[in-house]
Amino acid sequence: MSIEVERGKNKIAFRLSAESFDYVSSWELSVDKTVFEEQLSTGMFRGSDLDRDVLTIMRQAKEEGRILPYYGVGGSRGACIYSFIPAENQCQLQVKHSATDNVLEISTSLEAV
Repeated sequence: MSIEVERGKNKIAFRLSAESFDYVSSWELSVDKTVFEEQLSTGMFRGSDLDRDVLTIMRQAKEEGRILPYYGVGGSRGACIYSFIPAENQCQLQVKHSATDNVLEISTSLEAV
């Protein structure tokens, strides 16, 4: 796994390898699935009852084989916060799931582009 960093005059960009991206995506999906199943079984999100219409949509999504957790009015995606912490030849990627506070950390080689 590697992370590429591109430094420009007005930007800094990080690019994950396909292997790293797949690993992070699988982790996110597993956390989303856990949240989704809990929401369906309890009918709650962060201690509050989910709207009946929201639960109906979620149940339909499950019947269709989709994972669709509810994370608030902002939508059902984007629950993760990404932090890239570059060092000399290493980069640590931290992915925090904001609904669960679960954290994935990956330390990998850093490649300048």
